Amino acid sequence: MSFAEPRLPRHGRSRSEVEPDATGVGAGSARSHSERPARPDAPAVERPRGSSYRRSIDWEHVGLVGAGLLVGALIGAGTALLLAPQSGQETRTLLRRKARRARHRATDAWDDLAGDLVSVAHRGGRRARRALRRARWRASDAID
Repeated sequence: MSFAEPRLPRHGRSRSEVEPDATGVGAGSARSHSERPARPDAPAVERPRGSSYRRSIDWEHVGLVGAGLLVGALIGAGTALLLAPQSGQETRTLLRRKARRARHRATDAWDDLAGDLVSVAHRGGRRARRALRRARWRASDAID
């Protein structure tokens, strides 16, 4: 049972399709939704719905979002400095100490990565030499 008003036009149908005929049933009720009557002003092929996946970038909106983020970051940094529980000198010392610690951690991580890459390169070189040696053995066995 439907609670929708049968006389109200539905999406995609004209008012004449839903108005009752002599039997009291809407003219569009016997027709399926896909069987629409051809209108003289309507295109023969129905256009796809929705938006295209290929959209051009609206750089004005991107710039506005970037500017909003920058202004928000500046306001947040200023508020944090003004409402800090320490004095300005203590805050600068704390920031300096944290920056130094972050720099040391980044240097350590970079050194670890370099060491890992060197070990992987050595391992790859060993595997390549071993594969070359086996290929030579197989070639000499095939020739003999």
